[in-house]
Amino acid sequence: GLFRETWVYGYFEVGMLLTTLPYLKTYLDIPQTDATEDAKLSLLAEDATSLIEEWLNRNRSTSVNFTNLAKATRTEFYDGTNTHSLVLRHRPVWTAETGDADPLVRVHDGGYWGEASGAFPADNALTYGEDCILRVDQPDGTSRSAILVRIGDFWPRNQVRRRGLLSPYVDDGRGNIRVIYVAGYTADTIPAAFRLAANLLVARLRAFFPYGERISSESYEERSIAYDLPARDKLFDLIKSVLWSYKNWKF
Repeated sequence: GLFRETWVYGYFEVGMLLTTLPYLKTYLDIPQTDATEDAKLSLLAEDATSLIEEWLNRNRSTSVNFTNLAKATRTEFYDGTNTHSLVLRHRPVWTAETGDADPLVRVHDGGYWGEASGAFPADNALTYGEDCILRVDQPDGTSRSAILVRIGDFWPRNQVRRRGLLSPYVDDGRGNIRVIYVAGYTADTIPAAFRLAANLLVARLRAFFPYGERISSESYEERSIAYDLPARDKLFDLIKSVLWSYKNWKF
């Protein structure tokens, strides 16, 4: 059906959306046997998942069509920060301590997001535990902060030469760091806040259709409909407070 895989009631699995049809019906006081709105709710669940992922700034880093929040192996490119810390885009991050692979990190001044010829050769891989290490901050051995720390060095920016200057200078990183790592939530670790936010967003989207505006009042005789006045962040004002701590921020 419209859900990407078979749902397991009450669980979050790879390939899943952030909420399920049974959960939505429970939240919306719709009997489980009433299939009148099943197609609409399925579409809205998919829309809500995509909108939430976009607001969280969780860029798609896999080739699989599933929620970005699910646990998966990811290949991503970063700009050097000229500091000891590099914040990865997805979390929690899993390592050999949790039975997964440690992050594989390569640094290449001419990497340019992997698009340049000969980018990120095999001989420039950093040794995890000696050259870099993840800040593990959870009892299960994962990293919620997703901070990759450079040991004894910085995450470099590119060294650039310009005509008229005798020596090179430090420029922006421009995709000079590649990280392959395992990150995301499993059925046992997905926070309830994500499902709650998805259910709230579906409920709001449901109230907006089929007119595209939320109805504030409606009379029957000589039918009259009044709509809510538009407000800034009408859809996300409540959802933001639920998901604030999970958002990737850019400054």
